[in-house]
Amino acid sequence: MALPVLALLAPRLSMIDLAYQVRAGDLMLKTHGLLTTDPLSFTALAHPWLNQQWGAEILFALLHRLGWPALIVVRALLGAGVAAFVFKACRARGAATKPAAWITIASFAVWLPGAILRPQLLGLALFALTVWLVSDRDRHPERLWWIPLIVIAWANVHGSFILGPVVVALAWLQARAGNEGGSATRRLVWVGVIATVAANFNPFGLRVWGYAVGIPANRVIADTIIEWRPPTVRTVPGLMFLLSVALVALLLVRRRRPAPWPALVSLGVFFALGLFAVRGVFWWALAVPPILVDMWPEEARRSRGTNLRSSANTVLVGVIALLVLISLPWWRTSGSEGEMAILDHAPPGVTASLASVLHPGDRIFNPQLWGSWFELRFPENPVFDDSRIEVFTPAVWSQYDQVSGAVDGWQRILDRWKIQVVVASRTQQGSLIGAIRSDPGWKLAHEDDQGLVFVRSDPGP
Repeated sequence: MALPVLALLAPRLSMIDLAYQVRAGDLMLKTHGLLTTDPLSFTALAHPWLNQQWGAEILFALLHRLGWPALIVVRALLGAGVAAFVFKACRARGAATKPAAWITIASFAVWLPGAILRPQLLGLALFALTVWLVSDRDRHPERLWWIPLIVIAWANVHGSFILGPVVVALAWLQARAGNEGGSATRRLVWVGVIATVAANFNPFGLRVWGYAVGIPANRVIADTIIEWRPPTVRTVPGLMFLLSVALVALLLVRRRRPAPWPALVSLGVFFALGLFAVRGVFWWALAVPPILVDMWPEEARRSRGTNLRSSANTVLVGVIALLVLISLPWWRTSGSEGEMAILDHAPPGVTASLASVLHPGDRIFNPQLWGSWFELRFPENPVFDDSRIEVFTPAVWSQYDQVSGAVDGWQRILDRWKIQVVVASRTQQGSLIGAIRSDPGWKLAHEDDQGLVFVRSDPGP
């Protein structure tokens, strides 16, 4: 559980999603109302927005008032919580301390790429909590009634809430096949039914189900975001997933007797999720450990020579505590950059330039990855787009690609939307940079190794 803390204290905070979520949460806290239309961009202004993640946005906005370092610490603690629930689930299924610890560490290696501070990380924590509760149902069956309450919270922070009833349904299959008793199976049925109904306790009602299913089915999202594409060995998450699948397959082959069919069904469900998209890999990493423990021979579950009070463990605890102290994010914000030093996808030079050239109401054409940051940093200046791919129409994304690629007619799009400032990313919009440099209607205001800022050299349309 300490390894996720160490691993998640070091990386910068990604602003791709988090910044717009903080801005949206701030707006809701100030207006005391739910956002149901888009207030952040000019291309989707006032268009309907099914803001299913509103609860996470308010939470992030409140934490943001403590500063960005506090959000990094929260990310690390959430990671530790996820690992703790995986560990406890393995222990509940009969694994001794050391085997449970090793499989928890292996699980973390697979889901680490998903440990970005965004609503999905809250979903991962709630999913791992649910897996632990169903894994520990033999000793604490009454705790299963926590699951409907968990699903209520889950349905208001992330679209993965549909996995709560799925976990309960798979546990019911296992209970039926394992002859756990009529009361146990009936309890799981009622918990699953009530949890499914509980998911509708949200401001959008039944529509959240369509949102949860619609996001992975949206082809624009799949074409735009790598995480919604099938995993491959060319990416770290894909490679880790395929290696873990190979290890699970090896374990199944080496078993002396066939694996129970409910375990195979559960493995198949989460394997299909992981194979569908990179984001599905993280659910696989959390669901598989207790399933594997159930299939281990009894002698393989026991630890040999476990001594939790040994001097070596004491030294290790001290080293980890020291490393945690050294890794705290406040040490990295004392320089000239301040809190910008711990933020990612928040280009400091471009941001400083925009602060000097923007006037209230000026519209920004921006790289999609920076849109969220600009929405938070410049609330009086709407952006062209951001990471909420589903909010913008396919026509808007077509225009974005046309301008980014400097395809014939790109100037007319900027004129039509009355855009006063263009920000171009060196890594994503090289064609636009070359074309707009030579356009007399635009002048260069800033240039660095991350991006360029152009402002209109004429009054505009």
